[in-house]
Amino acid sequence: TKHFVADLLDMKWEQMQEIDVYELHEVTKEAAKEGYTNQQKAKAEASERVHRLAQDAGPRLQAAILKCDAEGCLKEIKLGADVDMVHQGTSLCAWAARKGLWEVWYASAAYARHILFGPYSVVASRPAGGTLFAGHAFENVTRLTVDAYDLVGPTEARDIHEYCTRLKSLCVEGWVLDCPEHDYSLKVHCTLRTELSSPSNVHISVGTLTLMLLFCPKLSSLTIGNGNGIGSEGATAIAQHCQGLTSLSIGNGNGIGSEG
Repeated sequence: TKHFVADLLDMKWEQMQEIDVYELHEVTKEAAKEGYTNQQKAKAEASERVHRLAQDAGPRLQAAILKCDAEGCLKEIKLGADVDMVHQGTSLCAWAARKGLWEVWYASAAYARHILFGPYSVVASRPAGGTLFAGHAFENVTRLTVDAYDLVGPTEARDIHEYCTRLKSLCVEGWVLDCPEHDYSLKVHCTLRTELSSPSNVHISVGTLTLMLLFCPKLSSLTIGNGNGIGSEGATAIAQHCQGLTSLSIGNGNGIGSEG
């Protein structure tokens, strides 16, 4: 019976495990009793019930994260909770990381499309030897927004570039990279980019600068706006990643110094 309903809904069996399958089967039987011979109608009734369960799972996931209930979080994710849902300026997926719920973080990242870290997000201590964005769980993320300063360091920059292969939009500390909808990914689109300019007065960390330069390896022209404080470390990152530059402009208030 369970496999019949799973096939009926065209869902992967793993997604059905936490759903009351008996209840869904009853929906199809009731439809048949009322004379509905069209299988598509019965399927629509059952799919609507699954959709309602998933909608209810979002607020329950939020509550479970705030209570640091990892088991409850994983249950709601399996039920289809919207891990992209935003609570107090941060997506639920990112909230799991903030709370140090690392198993939940990686489980939710596999379903996430838009991971959003708010401006006051301070991520909990990470597991020994682990980094925030390492692993293939992030390969389905299409938008990444980080408004929290210094959340992305050089290590995170390399991990985002390597593992977030389907990104179409990247916004870190106010610096935005995106690509046309028809392009497969930001990584492919930016490989051909030769010019790049940063905004001004957003205080760009060396991790953010490194990330942008990794995505644009063929730059011939780079402009860093005023008041970003990239410092000598930022100057070193530019020297390391921009070997083909023919034009470089760095505005006032970037603290390059004689060392930079």
